Amino acid sequence: MSSKRLPRSLAAALLGLQAACSAQPTHGPECRLQNPALDELSGLVAAGNGDYYWGLNDSGGQPWLFRVGPCGEDLGHVEIQGVRNHDWEDIAFFDDHGTPSILIADIGDNLARRKRVQLYAVVEPGPETRSTAIAWQQDFTYPEGPRDAESLAVDPRSGDILVLSKREDPQHLFRVPRADGVVVAQDLGPIETIQTKLTLNWLRGMVYQLYGSLPTALDISRDGRRIAVLTLTELFVWTRQGDEDWAELMNREPYHYVVPASLEQAESMAITAEGDTIVISSEKAGSPMIRIEVSDAVP
Repeated sequence: MSSKRLPRSLAAALLGLQAACSAQPTHGPECRLQNPALDELSGLVAAGNGDYYWGLNDSGGQPWLFRVGPCGEDLGHVEIQGVRNHDWEDIAFFDDHGTPSILIADIGDNLARRKRVQLYAVVEPGPETRSTAIAWQQDFTYPEGPRDAESLAVDPRSGDILVLSKREDPQHLFRVPRADGVVVAQDLGPIETIQTKLTLNWLRGMVYQLYGSLPTALDISRDGRRIAVLTLTELFVWTRQGDEDWAELMNREPYHYVVPASLEQAESMAITAEGDTIVISSEKAGSPMIRIEVSDAVP
């Protein structure tokens, strides 16, 4: 996906208008993805030890998990045996009955034609692992037919698998149960709050006006307190009180940040293991990895 750029002076003026509506990200020195093979980064998650990230390419790429250092360093990849990358779109870390694990979401469906989509779970590979097999696979469908989705997370408290739809207005949050065979995702309800400001859409061009508010990533902090949604143009963050319902929480006004223009197609996002910082990046070899501090802004 590409977009035409506005003149620099006009872009700066529009960004100023947008700043009045959304907080601007605070981030440290710019880091960049250093593995040239990681050119369609669509999913990112903090590793179990928090020392690096796991990433993946989407849409027909190799069935690989990439190790990404804290500043984008190339730490190699792991081949997932016996599966294909139809359209991998997101990734989540979770505790699978005491076993640190990674969940891969093969859920992309731009034209809403897939009769079923897949989740692949693997035991988290070690730092020297080069190849592994899946621990289990869960196929699922949606209650009212195929949907496109790019956003997956696992609730660390309940173990619930959550998927947020993409190409509908409003988007819906789903829970995917684990069971033998093909399951039907449970619709937890619409999410009405993921809307991008018009000024920012004009800043990024007509393509972003059409697609800027579509979710591209989802993550939940390790303590289960924060949930974040990334779109092409903004990052939305909510803080949970107790074990309140996710759909109810996400329909309250979020705290939101403008995605920097250096991220041409923001489709990957991870909350750090500590939970006070969010890392975002985009689809393109050498893309920046930008850290957004959220601890002060979001209680």
